[in-house]
Amino acid sequence: MNKFLDDIRFIMPLVNGFVNEPLQESGYDIKSPYYGNSFFPRVLREMHFRLGLPFKCIWFNNANVTKKEILFLSEALIIPDYLDWLHKKNPDSKIIIFYTNKVNYNNNPNKLKRNWCSIWTCDKVDSEKYNLNLYDGVAYFKIYKVKKEEPIYDVFYIGKDKGRLDYLLSLEKKFNDLGLKTYINIVAERRWFSKRNKRYRPIMPYKEVLENLGKSKAILHLSQGAQYGITMRIMESLIHNIKLITDCSYLVNYDFYNENNIFILGKDDFNRLSEFMNTPYEKVDAKVLEHIYFEDMLKYIVKNVNEKSL
Repeated sequence: MNKFLDDIRFIMPLVNGFVNEPLQESGYDIKSPYYGNSFFPRVLREMHFRLGLPFKCIWFNNANVTKKEILFLSEALIIPDYLDWLHKKNPDSKIIIFYTNKVNYNNNPNKLKRNWCSIWTCDKVDSEKYNLNLYDGVAYFKIYKVKKEEPIYDVFYIGKDKGRLDYLLSLEKKFNDLGLKTYINIVAERRWFSKRNKRYRPIMPYKEVLENLGKSKAILHLSQGAQYGITMRIMESLIHNIKLITDCSYLVNYDFYNENNIFILGKDDFNRLSEFMNTPYEKVDAKVLEHIYFEDMLKYIVKNVNEKSL
């Protein structure tokens, strides 16, 4: 591993397989912010935090007391008390928080803003609304490859409910009425919600997602509950040359937009969807493809933070 990465400690929930698995496989230094990451200790920890009880620091992972130059945090699960503790324990480290999710009530960045902390997002709306640094793209990993096979699905969807269940089911019916074969994998917001509806499915490991992408003609991506910008689903479409069906009308403003590759719900004629599906994907040249990988994002952000601290 190069010196640049030797100077960085990644702090994030170890349940986020898409990010932490390739980081760990590549030998990056990655730790959980907290103790108690199995199911029942985590429930106790969340209750402790939400009730505002004292001595939250009993859950803080002392392995993150380090001499690393950069502490790079995923925003998920980070609370203000933890952030202040981390800075106190590592006063000489630069702390960067990256929002991998859209801002909501539980992860409001206004609670985390400190003059010694740099906060980033890849959501353009959140960047403007909360005055956050913007990285216009999504960091993908080189180890993730798609093996193309004869398609068995026309439309593939994977994602959490985020209030989209009814809309997804109505879309599924419309696709099926056109004779399209779908694979719609909807994950409940919380594990214990999964018994509320038989359509909920377990979280799919990303390696299995890749296998299904290789068997699919198109990826379905919905804007509701998703970040505004170049999201993971959009990046998967571009990197793996798979068509995209989406309601994100703003994509027409990007240089990678191609009407033969991207079908926009609410704009394009739905009755022509079958025709769209049966034409080949057209490769595109796009600026975002020049900086698509995790290390590209990391170098851009760290360079920016270092320059501002001079």
